[in-house]
Amino acid sequence: MFPPGSPLVAPFDRAILAMKQDGLVDRLARVYLQDGGAACSSSAGVAAGVAVGGVTSLSLEHVLAPFGVLALGSVLAVAAGMSERMARRTTSRSPS
Repeated sequence: MFPPGSPLVAPFDRAILAMKQDGLVDRLARVYLQDGGAACSSSAGVAAGVAVGGVTSLSLEHVLAPFGVLALGSVLAVAAGMSERMARRTTSRSPS
């Protein structure tokens, strides 16, 4: 994962060891790896967007608002850029 002699190996080893000692690794393995990974791969709730094992799948409705905000921000940025460009052209053409 890391190149030989990387200074990141020791901190990652300590973090993984701490997660193993706290039981986090075992809990994650029980939830996501046993029962054939049913918590990750159940297709029954994915299409309907309902909770499967306490986790709600994402659907178009969940991501529509963030993409709408992104699109609006992009449009406003382009409009601001165009207005600045027009303002520069106007000021550079006016006689001094």
